[in-house]
Formats: sequence, C-alpha cells, structure tokens
Amino acid sequence: MKFYIFITLSFLIIACKKDNTDGSKKTALSQHGWILKSIAIDPPYDYNGDGVADAEIMAVSPECERDNIYFFKTDKNIQMDNNNTKCLSTDLTEYFWGKWSFNADETELKMTQTNFVGIKNTSVNIRLTEFTDYSFTGTYRFNFLNNPLTTYTTTITYQKQP
Repeated sequence: MKFYIFITLSFLIIACKKDNTDGSKKTALSQHGWILKSIAIDPPYDYNGDGVADAEIMAVSPECERDNIYFFKTDKNIQMDNNNTKCLSTDLTEYFWGKWSFNADETELKMTQTNFVGIKNTSVNIRLTEFTDYSFTGTYRFNFLNNPLTTYTTTITYQKQP
C-alpha cells in the first residue's frame, strides 16, 4: 500500500512541476512556442489596404499569419514556424525570423527583424505589461516609413502554444 501511495505522489509531483523553475521571463519565453494573438494599434491604421482603418491587426491578417508559432531560442534567435497554413506554397515551414533580448530587469523585450510590421531594419522595445508562463502582453511605439509624422502605440499579446 505504501508503495502505491509513493507512486501516486510521484506522478502528482511530476505532473504539477512548473515549466519555469527559475522564475525568470527569459526561461519562460524560451521553453515554449508562442502564437501572436493580438496586435491592437492606436490610432487605427489601414493595414490591409481596404480603405478602413483597423484597430486590431490580427482580425484582418490572412489566416496563414494567424497560426504562426514563434520560438524564442536560448541563443537569442527567433525561429518562426508557419504551423498548419502557409501564405504561399513556396513558403518555408520554419525560418529565422529575427533576434530577441531582455533588458536587465526583464521589463522590456527587444525584438529585431529585417522588416517588422513595415518597419525596415530596426528593432522594437516592447514594454511588458503582463507576463505569465502562458501569455505575455506588451506595448511599443513606432512610426511607419510611409507615415513618419504619426506615432502609433501598439499592444501585442502572445499566448503559449497549446
């Protein structure tokens, strides 16, 4: 009987083990894939060129972009996986997306990509407003190259890949 209790407790301890054992955002970020769930932009911007200003970019993004999985690797690279849908049949399933890093106190996530949401050859510093083992949300400000006089505030939310 004691043996069965020990085995049951062992399984419970293993099942309840937290993914992020050191409590750092860096560890939590690099242990899983993340899906971009929301890109809220203020003021709204005509993202898809239909003449209507969009406040939620993911709502008007093509289906093939809504299931992409981002992997924040421990070597500071970001690997993007097209997951179940590709925009073009010639798209790679996985490819190098960019680089990432945290500031010293892990309150800002810096993401660098060659062409990040219309911003060419630059980085964005995302001020994290929420971060758990299952999702994170942050904001950043930027100007589009074709509209340098307007500053946009963007709030993004990623969720852990199911």
